[in-house]
Amino acid sequence: MIFLHVDSDATAAKLNEYISGGKHVFALVYMEGCGPCMATRPEWAKLEKLIGKKYKSNDNVVIADVDKNFAPHVGALTDLVGFPTMKYIRDNGTFIEEFEQSSIGDTGRTTTNFVKWIESHIGGGMRGGAKSKRRGKRGKRGKRTHKRRTAKKTTPVSSSQELYARLMRKSSRRATHKR
Repeated sequence: MIFLHVDSDATAAKLNEYISGGKHVFALVYMEGCGPCMATRPEWAKLEKLIGKKYKSNDNVVIADVDKNFAPHVGALTDLVGFPTMKYIRDNGTFIEEFEQSSIGDTGRTTTNFVKWIESHIGGGMRGGAKSKRRGKRGKRGKRTHKRRTAKKTTPVSSSQELYARLMRKSSRRATHKR
């Protein structure tokens, strides 16, 4: 895994080489003096400690932070709308995904979410190994799943008075159950 700080023409040229070389590039574009950028940059910087060792031998992944003044020198970072902007770039710059439009669910700007986003594209989980599709007793959203209750068998109602009596018994059971 390669970590790159783009704050000069030379490092911008190096990032262009990585993109045109087909590497998986995750870039944070920031602006000096921008409050949200200054809050995001420390979280982004923690990535080196968190996943740097795990993917140390994977030179196909680049994590970059790019000063907005040098973003125009990087071909895949020309259409910036706001700051900070996090983008995933692959296939020589033909595929670009913004962090906020990713499929990881929570796109809060935290280190944990950045790791999820990166690993969703390069494989692996935070604890190592491939992600399992098996969810155990929890459903998609992490909530416990319950077995579906089977409906009670009922006998046909012969009169409207009997139907009224059944409904009254049922509603009184519900009322006492709620208390």
